[in-house]
Amino acid sequence: MSAPTDTYYRGLEGVIAAESKICYVDGIKGELFYRGHEISGIINNPNLHYEEVALLLLCGGMAGKEKVDSFKAKLLKYRKFNNRISDIIKDFAVDTHPMKVMQACTAALGGIWDNKDGDDANEIFLAYISQFPLIIAAYWRYSNRQEIIAPNLKLSFSGNFLYMLLGKIPSQEHIEAFDNALILHMEHGFNASTFTGRVIASSMATVSSSLSGALGSLTGPLHGGANERVLEMVEKIGSVDNVKNFLDDLIDNGGKVMGMGHRVYRVKDPRAKLLQDIIKTLDVEDKRVKERLDILNEVDSYFSHKMELKNKQIYPNVDFYSGTLLSILGIDPLLFTPIFALARVVGWCAHIREQWQDNRIFRPKCRYVGAVNLKMGEQDVEYDQLKPSKKKVMIIDDDPDIVEAMQIPLEANGFKVTSSNTVANAVEFITEEEPDIVLLDVSFPENHTAGFDVCYEVREHQGIKHIPIVILSAIREKFGLPFTISGQTRTNRAIPVVPADRLLEKPLNPEALLTVIDELIG
Repeated sequence: MSAPTDTYYRGLEGVIAAESKICYVDGIKGELFYRGHEISGIINNPNLHYEEVALLLLCGGMAGKEKVDSFKAKLLKYRKFNNRISDIIKDFAVDTHPMKVMQACTAALGGIWDNKDGDDANEIFLAYISQFPLIIAAYWRYSNRQEIIAPNLKLSFSGNFLYMLLGKIPSQEHIEAFDNALILHMEHGFNASTFTGRVIASSMATVSSSLSGALGSLTGPLHGGANERVLEMVEKIGSVDNVKNFLDDLIDNGGKVMGMGHRVYRVKDPRAKLLQDIIKTLDVEDKRVKERLDILNEVDSYFSHKMELKNKQIYPNVDFYSGTLLSILGIDPLLFTPIFALARVVGWCAHIREQWQDNRIFRPKCRYVGAVNLKMGEQDVEYDQLKPSKKKVMIIDDDPDIVEAMQIPLEANGFKVTSSNTVANAVEFITEEEPDIVLLDVSFPENHTAGFDVCYEVREHQGIKHIPIVILSAIREKFGLPFTISGQTRTNRAIPVVPADRLLEKPLNPEALLTVIDELIG
């Protein structure tokens, strides 16, 4: 079993798992850097296109014309259909999600080129980057019973994809807009799919294995596909006149506004700002697309206003406007996540390459919470489907020692514990996790009374106002705040605010902690 001093960070939140020179995200200032170059400077540079930025991320440093031309030539070398892949595409049912097709074709391409027997991994990266657009366009046209179009070697990376997908040479305006959309999605640090790719690569598995795993991670609804759900929300709203009522009702009933908020950013996602600017440069002819854009702008304005009134830092992320941009270009929503992958494959390859430069296989610990010394025939109650699920306790505190001191006795007594070291987006975290009780600190670096703010927000929130909250700080006495703050117990009694000296004794008094929790949720 794990030593009692081991600290568990759910989802590895806040854990530094590696060092990287590829991408830096400053969530407080809302800044994004590729190899040290600020993203707005890259987007606003007319000499930087998909190919130049891909080379930057893969190799580091802005390259001269000769190196860029060589890079483009290598990409063109692999811009051709492989007959085996064409056969695989046609073997899929026409209603198969294109992400599954991409994952299968990526694994299959591993039988053609991969980093084994001395193959050059750098060449293999370029091969996969060149093949992704071909796979997406070919399957989309095949599944829609349209003729598959051969690659055009005279067009740029972005221009060729739009041509193969839509069947006509795109305008320069559309090529540039799509180019920039791909650049904005190329890389974003240790997100789930990138981390998946690096973990697989750390075992010295092949490029195809790492990319297939990254694609699998991106298919999950908590990672890819959010831009598609933004457009679904827009369709539900229907018109600009309905925005305020829709958002008021959604927020009051605990719903999530799609495309809003980010695990990293505490200000507006810089990519969302740039996408918004890009859309303004386009000539939007489709009346319905114009209406969608008007609705999005109103949602952005009204939601931001509501959050600012509540002192909450929740703003549009990259998914909020990316779906609308792709719609303007004539791209179906079902392809939004595959196009995410089409862009992000550059970042995946850059991270795989970086992992191998100073490799050590990932091998984190796991805290064992199951039974021990069972007799033959006995069964761990965890696997007894007739038993009720564990009660969930959420701890929100920026002191890891405090979190650990509470977590150990709770888990030892059968509770499932989640934790966060920041109060930012706490209401969203509570809504997502739906704990049975929350243990919440009052004072955080960014706000010395943040815990009280969260309490009042939870009490006003229709979806989670029933969840008990226990305040873990005696600071309440200094502010003369009432002893009852948020929510009701199952017996409709007010929730006590438990002073720090009762719960956070050094060492922690586990009996007091468990008594309070048992009193509130049984």
